[in-house]
Amino acid sequence: MALPGDYEAIFDEQIKLLNERGTPQGIINALSSKRRQVIDAASGLNLLPERVPFLPVIPRGKMPASSQMQLIRYEQALGYSLLDEKLIHTIGGLPKEPYYIFDVEDGRIFMDISPYAAAALIKASRREWLVAEEAIALCAQTDVLLHHFVDAIGSRYDNIRKNVHIVLEGKVPRLNCGFISDSNPDWG
Repeated sequence: MALPGDYEAIFDEQIKLLNERGTPQGIINALSSKRRQVIDAASGLNLLPERVPFLPVIPRGKMPASSQMQLIRYEQALGYSLLDEKLIHTIGGLPKEPYYIFDVEDGRIFMDISPYAAAALIKASRREWLVAEEAIALCAQTDVLLHHFVDAIGSRYDNIRKNVHIVLEGKVPRLNCGFISDSNPDWG
């Protein structure tokens, strides 16, 4: 459980991880410049212990998803993408510059629920869906893939009936897609 007193260390560790894994310096600088703003915003939230207080997100216009997937490591394996990025569509708009998301659920409560059903539950609770870039950030900055795979309900692939997700194939993190009507006990 992260407490507000931990937020400066969490912020620094997130930036350190991105830097160590080869994120371009311009992106590091853009995210680092938001330090006080992010810590102050997170400190003002009433967070549940199982949620991530904040995550740095890199838009695909600044760094392709295929490169961002290499920020995800599982043992010695680097993540990769099987998707044509031109076919990934985000529902709603996203910032064009690196940004932070707050009060992030890892999807654990939606395991074995289809992305379609989970989307309705998320909206009913007045929360937002993760998009591909945000799911990548979650998987890069946490150990979520040790527990379950992650659906990016806010991103569709090729058509409206497929959503983007991150899975472990063998022991390799992979960005792929699946039908929004499919459920799986290993996905959330």
